[in-house]
Amino acid sequence: MLITYLILTYNRKHDLDRCLKSIQEQRYSEIEVIVVDNNSTDGTDQFIDAFYPSVHYIYVDYNSGVCEGRNIGFRQATGDVIIVLDDDSEVNDPNFTDSIVKQFISNNSMGLLSFKVTNPLIPDTRRVIPSTDKSIINSMQPVEVAYFLGGGVAIRKKVLDETGLYPSQYFYSMEELDLAYRVMKTQWKIFYFPKIEVLHHESQNQRPSWRRFYFDCRNRVWLTVTYLPLKYLLINNSVWFFKMLLQAVKYRHTKHFFRGFCDGIKGLPFFLKRRKNSLLTKEEVKRIRLLHGRLYY
Repeated sequence: MLITYLILTYNRKHDLDRCLKSIQEQRYSEIEVIVVDNNSTDGTDQFIDAFYPSVHYIYVDYNSGVCEGRNIGFRQATGDVIIVLDDDSEVNDPNFTDSIVKQFISNNSMGLLSFKVTNPLIPDTRRVIPSTDKSIINSMQPVEVAYFLGGGVAIRKKVLDETGLYPSQYFYSMEELDLAYRVMKTQWKIFYFPKIEVLHHESQNQRPSWRRFYFDCRNRVWLTVTYLPLKYLLINNSVWFFKMLLQAVKYRHTKHFFRGFCDGIKGLPFFLKRRKNSLLTKEEVKRIRLLHGRLYY
């Protein structure tokens, strides 16, 4: 089974170096590595050429965003399974790839496998557990879930062939949940396995960027209008509107928050058309609820 590692990067060659080194140390041999560079200006291209010549390096001469950036990599991937990592991630187990391959071989219905993503500075964070049932962090076996973490997931290529890629209109944020809802409409299953772990060296001290508030707000409008029945649509947006508004006030990003909401409303005609064929059915909603997925928030 050929495995593709897909890493999207932008001006983080030192973080990328740590990530690529950890992949090089994998004992599994059938690996290809794709790095999509979203218009870096820090010499990432020369760095890859000098130290990682076997990497399939794709330079994009504009900032394509997270969604389309990863889509570019998906289209180029030839692996049966694509492992998606953030460029500031690290795999610290040389048998990491072997463990993933074993899971996909042993379970033909497994479409996606979400990993335990740990920030070494805050190892017990519950935010990165893809379920409202946070007790699954203690599971010794893969647990079926209804969504996944975009920076620490293995995706069977056949799933993307069937469901399509990330929505490029989003640019950044909510793309994982969009794909997860589409997976819920198929026979494929999403699993979370905390015994397979990725380290994410994410800084917790930086002030959140305006992008988080703009894109989270705008894309949530589009996401919920596309997929959620009216009851969940109204509750979901109400909860998140006030929650994000409070944070936007705290971090002085209210202008970007409201601009995101307004742009979300402006973009509704396209997503209302998409809703006709994408609205979750009662059976799909029931499946998500049983798996402790995300409907109300």
